[in-house]
Amino acid sequence: MEKRVLIANTPNVLIVHLKRLEYNFESDKIDKINSLMKFPHVLDLTPYSYYEVMGKEGRLAKEGQDKDEDEEDKEMTKEELEKKVKLEEDFAQPEKEDCYEYKLVGVNVHSGSADAGHYWSYINTNRGTDEKADGGSWR
Repeated sequence: MEKRVLIANTPNVLIVHLKRLEYNFESDKIDKINSLMKFPHVLDLTPYSYYEVMGKEGRLAKEGQDKDEDEEDKEMTKEELEKKVKLEEDFAQPEKEDCYEYKLVGVNVHSGSADAGHYWSYINTNRGTDEKADGGSWR
């Protein structure tokens, strides 16, 4: 069995929280993962979007499909038609979004152990300008 999650609607601001803790069975404690974490300055979520994936798989509803379905609907019983309408409502194709790109504008950093430590932030002060996010404007 396979499970996947696709993005149908995107928020104006995307906050990503990474779980950087794991349970250590040998020490019977929670350990902090201290490995290097790289993140792009521009995150493009298009490859994970509903329309991108379903389009590649040929599973998007076709525009002329409604005419053929009207003929099929006439042959269905009332119960079958109600069931079909319910399924279509539950699995309706979302509206197509036009923007799946996010600029990195801030990062929270933790120093210390899984049990204690200190947080600080880096903020990109050139968020509203046309300068690149990686232009050395992080404070």
